[in-house]
Amino acid sequence: MRYGVTKQEVRFEEREVTEGVTLYKRDRSRLWQARIRRVSGTWISISTRTEDLEVAKAVALRRHQEMKDAQARGEIDIVRKFADVANLTMKELQSELASGVGRQSNRDYILAIRGWLIPALGRYPIAKIGHAQLVLLDQYRTDKLERKANRSTINTHNAALNRVFRTAVARGYMMPLQIPALFNNGAKTNPRPYFDDDECQLILKKLPEFIARGHKDCSRAVRELLVDYVAVLCNTGMRPGVESLNLKWNQIKRISVFRGEGDMGEAAPSTLRFAVVGKKRPRTLVCRDIDGNVSGPLKALQQRFEELKDLSEELLFKQDAYVFRTREGGVPNHQRLTKSFKIFLRWLGIEKDAHGNVRTLYSLRHTYATSGLVKDLSMETLAAQMGTSRPMIERHYSKLRPEMKVVELSGWRERAKAPAITSPDMSNLVQLLMEQNQKLMQRIEEIAREARVVQS
Repeated sequence: MRYGVTKQEVRFEEREVTEGVTLYKRDRSRLWQARIRRVSGTWISISTRTEDLEVAKAVALRRHQEMKDAQARGEIDIVRKFADVANLTMKELQSELASGVGRQSNRDYILAIRGWLIPALGRYPIAKIGHAQLVLLDQYRTDKLERKANRSTINTHNAALNRVFRTAVARGYMMPLQIPALFNNGAKTNPRPYFDDDECQLILKKLPEFIARGHKDCSRAVRELLVDYVAVLCNTGMRPGVESLNLKWNQIKRISVFRGEGDMGEAAPSTLRFAVVGKKRPRTLVCRDIDGNVSGPLKALQQRFEELKDLSEELLFKQDAYVFRTREGGVPNHQRLTKSFKIFLRWLGIEKDAHGNVRTLYSLRHTYATSGLVKDLSMETLAAQMGTSRPMIERHYSKLRPEMKVVELSGWRERAKAPAITSPDMSNLVQLLMEQNQKLMQRIEEIAREARVVQS
């Protein structure tokens, strides 16, 4: 159907060729189309790509026979290109996101399908994708990146590829046995870039100065939000993007640090707990708020809005409103915050670490994980806090550099705990021994007198 032509305006010229095969020509088209009934009873439409009726009949009958032969051999009787099925899969993923049942990984799959899988495999029939095509996909990745892709990247591509195959199987475009075995020969993942303590302090100190460097009001508003956003990310380990930007005030709660140790009144230590929706499932996390590292930025965010600034903390944490909003009230997209932070790091001259790895907003999460390991938090605790698994923590964050433990390795940790050892003063030692000896002799005399009294 052409664009702008309603269903009622389309007129068909039909010719039945045989049972289950019909030719038709649509209005405004000179080419014959064929409708062919499958063994399952459903109909498919194909173009014969010809104006000649007899040639069109031959094309339709040949395709009908091919479908019957394929069914007899137990094969799929219709051919769909990978690109067609991939586009259907992306629509399904978008629909899941729109309905609220989709996960963050849906977005990753869409990017992988559109940017990598369709360009490499789009022209091949979905049922003919095999090891040879997967090798071509791997070569395409290497050529485009100009290096071997990381294992984590290939894992995402393989997950997206499996989702396309599932769509094909569900729609009858391929059989489960035709799904090829996927492989991952990606480069070993390097430790993820992070910021050390000095760099973190520099970032938090210089971010307020960065606001005034914006040329537009909207740019300054994003940078103003970035000041508080970065501080919260540094002290929670939240994922930048969907997980943090979807946080609402009513998902925050103040909790007691020590439980079951008696009522300490208003002096009882407390902290904040966030309820967030991670990549896979909802979870709670505890904020590192001992010095107001999180409650301070949250207070600054509260003061920007007239409807919030006079509320008590108890009432504030009942509001159904997003936490990370610009002064105008909108939630900026993750890409805009990422770009602003990239400009800021470049301005400070710390965009890359000592190994040349580019640092991004996500590096704040890596910083939190690395800092936790340095402070001897268990990997199980970190995994639960950050919404990931212990193997992920081991794979990406367990490679501590010796200088991270400089206090322990240098021996100063033990020196700080142990009492000071000084060289003895001999004169004081002799005086002490004489005093102790005199006391001992006095005690002996007292015991002797008591014994004589008892005997008499």
